[in-house]
Amino acid sequence: MFNSFNIHGVHNKMIKLIIIFSFTLCCHLNLNQALAQTTTPQQALSYMSYLSSKLINRPLTSQESSLIRSQGERAFAQIIDGWSNDSRFHQSAKQFVELLLATNGSSNGINFDIPGYLGLDIARRKRPYTDLITASSCVNAQGDTTACDTGAPFNAGVLTTRAFLRKAQGAYNIGRAGRMMSEFLCTTYPLPETLEPRLRAQDMVPEFATMSGAITFGNGNNCYSCHSQFGQHTQFFVKFDLDGTYRAGATGLQSPGATDGYSQNNLLVSHLNDPVRARDESSQILGQRAANLQEASRVIANSTLFLPCAVKHLMRHYLKLSDQNMASIKPDLFRTIAEEAKVLNQNPSFSHLIQAIVTNKSVFESFKKTGALP
Repeated sequence: MFNSFNIHGVHNKMIKLIIIFSFTLCCHLNLNQALAQTTTPQQALSYMSYLSSKLINRPLTSQESSLIRSQGERAFAQIIDGWSNDSRFHQSAKQFVELLLATNGSSNGINFDIPGYLGLDIARRKRPYTDLITASSCVNAQGDTTACDTGAPFNAGVLTTRAFLRKAQGAYNIGRAGRMMSEFLCTTYPLPETLEPRLRAQDMVPEFATMSGAITFGNGNNCYSCHSQFGQHTQFFVKFDLDGTYRAGATGLQSPGATDGYSQNNLLVSHLNDPVRARDESSQILGQRAANLQEASRVIANSTLFLPCAVKHLMRHYLKLSDQNMASIKPDLFRTIAEEAKVLNQNPSFSHLIQAIVTNKSVFESFKKTGALP
């Protein structure tokens, strides 16, 4: 009896049973996953109706509603692409830039609408979002290409507009550097040294070389921790006066008798103590040398932090999210959405970024669960 036992046959049957069981389990899990992700037409319709009021300030059209009812989530990208051709979307991009930079209107001979005009043009022509800080020209009210208004021998989008420079001006150019980093990289000082190596203390003006002890100027003990990085970025602005006009002869030196941080002829002071280096607008940004603000803007635009930061600001603006909402969102979501936008286009536009936000599963699932975003 033992000799007639076919061990190979039993082994083969066991393998077949395991394969069948595994296949059944796999199918069962996939089916459950699919069921969990099922979206009803009404959920899709409610979601896009909510977004249309935020993004283009109008209700869904009957054609859009019909498309959503028939295609559900598959219709989202097509509808967003259609919205990107709507003048109301272009105007909303203008408003986004104006709120981001706190610029609009005109005052004292400065046209504070110029940054918004560039944002509108970038959205209307579906230019890369990076053009916001790297564009080699600006745009006027009629949509015509024009030189930016600082008089600098180079341009860097909104960074080289008198509107941005005037609104962010202040002693030592700290406000300008801080706004550039916060609005386009979502970073605050001090930065990790792996992101931005520090200036040497001996190369800095005494006010900011202090590493310990009580001082009478600045932010208290250890000014060096922030200003050793601030000082690198403020140097790109050393030739722009308080009103944002480029002055090639700027020295970056403290004016005798003036308030700390202010130089002659309405200019601002460098963080560097060497007079030759103080007047040199070349510096370091994210560990890379740059000859001027134009080159610095390109380094920022190429940073892995730039697009996730754009996503963060766009979500706050277009989805009308509160500070509490924003604080609850994990940074990984911004990075994921930025990568999804790059699938649409390696150098995504306003509309690519908006499409990636709207079609992101986590954003949509949040709406389905709570009826709000995110």
